[in-house]
Amino acid sequence: MKAAAALATHLDRWRAAIPAEPTALWSWIEAADAGAVDALLAVCVAAGADAGGADWTLPDGTAEPAARVAALAGLDSTAWWRPTRASYLDRVPKALIAEAVREGVGEEAVKPLAGARKADMAETAAGLLDGVGWVPRLLRVPAALAVEAAATARPAAE
Repeated sequence: MKAAAALATHLDRWRAAIPAEPTALWSWIEAADAGAVDALLAVCVAAGADAGGADWTLPDGTAEPAARVAALAGLDSTAWWRPTRASYLDRVPKALIAEAVREGVGEEAVKPLAGARKADMAETAAGLLDGVGWVPRLLRVPAALAVEAAATARPAAE
């Protein structure tokens, strides 16, 4: 919900900042600097974009459009989402909890979880994963796209 609240705040600010009349809006956009237009476009895309649970690729193996937008925007899911019991750990099987701990903390951290009840495993994992920046694969923008986006990003007008 942190991301939704931030998006709502950005939308409210833009609604207050731009003219309501379509003809005045176009004049405002033409007069605005590139940074302001880019920021407006970013919030418009953010309001309408939905990766739809995609794994960031299309059936032919090319990048999902949402992945390209996320990469170009510099999306960092770790700033907006944490693997808590409520958000993830209580909702997935024990194998995925172990995978999360393995990826986020390391193989040694998984060993004490073996044989634990799921609730205990989720509680321990929540503590282990707190603050390490781990997110599930579906929330990770592919590194190759992020590198591509950085290399091709349009520089802001000075």
